[in-house]
Amino acid sequence: MSIAIIIVLFIAGYILFDVTSPLTNHEKKQQLGEVTSLLIDFIIFIWIGKLTLNIKVLISNPLAVLAYPSNSQAFYITVLLLILNIRYKVKRHKIKIIPLLSSFVPVFLVASFVYEFIQIVWGRNTFT
Repeated sequence: MSIAIIIVLFIAGYILFDVTSPLTNHEKKQQLGEVTSLLIDFIIFIWIGKLTLNIKVLISNPLAVLAYPSNSQAFYITVLLLILNIRYKVKRHKIKIIPLLSSFVPVFLVASFVYEFIQIVWGRNTFT
């Protein structure tokens, strides 16, 4: 259920970006593709961070590592790997950083606000 909510949140962010962006359809599609690639890279890197932090468990029982929740150290490894990945793509001239940020920020902010709204209204979590 939570994964479906997160997917719906980012779809809402994509829709708002598509509606409000002054870019052409081709540029919008390209920017949203870059944002999607960035989010997929984030998920893969968080798994890599989780695997590297639990290397002993990985050797003894590989499937058990995926059941471990991620912690702040895995998140820090993920952010570092993501920054290195973006830097590599910028150096290879595959992406430009300003258009990437101008498309990622609205998508992420809309997804965050809709998530908080769902937590307050649907989850009845008034302390959010």
